[in-house]
Amino acid sequence: MDGNRSYPLSNAYVDVWHADASGAYSDENNGGIQSENTVGQTWLRGYQVTGADGKATFQTIYPGWYQGRTIHIHFKVRRYSASGSETYEFTSQLFMDDSLNDTVMGNPLYNTRGTRSVYNSTDNIYSNRQADGTTVGSDLTLNITRSDEGYVGTFAVAFNSE
Repeated sequence: MDGNRSYPLSNAYVDVWHADASGAYSDENNGGIQSENTVGQTWLRGYQVTGADGKATFQTIYPGWYQGRTIHIHFKVRRYSASGSETYEFTSQLFMDDSLNDTVMGNPLYNTRGTRSVYNSTDNIYSNRQADGTTVGSDLTLNITRSDEGYVGTFAVAFNSE
């Protein structure tokens, strides 16, 4: 983005990772948020390189929840120089609307652990206030539509090159 003009960010590495239906992450030690040691496993983690159109596409499952957080997906955008040195990195999280979260959490694959206790409005990341008074999460919520195979979520990210 330069001023008010934006350009597709090609050749950017976009990583995503999130919890499974039971709230566990791959490549994490047990303790803390999960009881299972998954170090060395890479499920529900991946990256894509953006094309000339600046887009990356992922196919995954709906994330689960764990104690203390609302349902979310982590993402990271990285750029590299021609020599392979990292020149830029941005990390954040994406959220889904709580009404959709409640619908999905009613599914037998997700409802084995009781009711989640943290919603978007009470999540320590989502509910942070920006300078204009809105929540951070309101700008980081996926646009989700129903498809024949489940759900499709889209999100656009813009970076200021200055």
